[in-house]
Amino acid sequence: MFIIDSRTPDEAKDMLVKRGQIIETKPSENTYAAISGHPDISVCHLGGREIVVAPDSFEHYKELLSIYGFNVICGRSELQHSYPHNIQYNVAFVGKHAIHNFRHTDTVILEHIRKNGYVLVDVKQGYSKCSTCVIDGNSIITSDEGIHRAAMNFGIESLLIEKGGISLEGFEYGFIGGCSGLISENEIAFIGDLTEHACYRAMREFIEKRNREIVILGEF
Repeated sequence: MFIIDSRTPDEAKDMLVKRGQIIETKPSENTYAAISGHPDISVCHLGGREIVVAPDSFEHYKELLSIYGFNVICGRSELQHSYPHNIQYNVAFVGKHAIHNFRHTDTVILEHIRKNGYVLVDVKQGYSKCSTCVIDGNSIITSDEGIHRAAMNFGIESLLIEKGGISLEGFEYGFIGGCSGLISENEIAFIGDLTEHACYRAMREFIEKRNREIVILGEF
């Protein structure tokens, strides 16, 4: 099952639907348009069947996901328009590590992290999940130097790539985590033509070294 931005190009949707059920996001009216439909803004997958959702989107996801056996939990933090008040659910989980700016993490998520013994990797970048392409339980790709340094300090293997080369309407560039994600046990998908990225070769080598296959969901 894949939760995707409702604005995802049809070509990418068609490729994903062949692999499983897709659930389209409900864009949040509380934050700005460019990121309002990004899953990581409103939804935090805790692992397994546990999902925490921002209050303004809770009923939408509860209705769609409960029938598939997910426990959809309403978060306590209301999203607001601007940073850092729209980052509460943007936590990156890498194995037993949780990466975020924990001054702003939704308390439901924070309680889960502490209760389940995750190691807290505290970073300045609040859009932590958007900035982090999770390859496996101990490897990430990011263009954020702070996340890269912190991850390495905690024993997580990290590839630091150049900023840019990723489109986000209204901004100079977007983030690698926002255009990628694991779609199976050994496949990681990217929206758009990854071969056009300046760091493509380094990313391909890093990913393939970890026995993951790259899937490109359309060449936009």
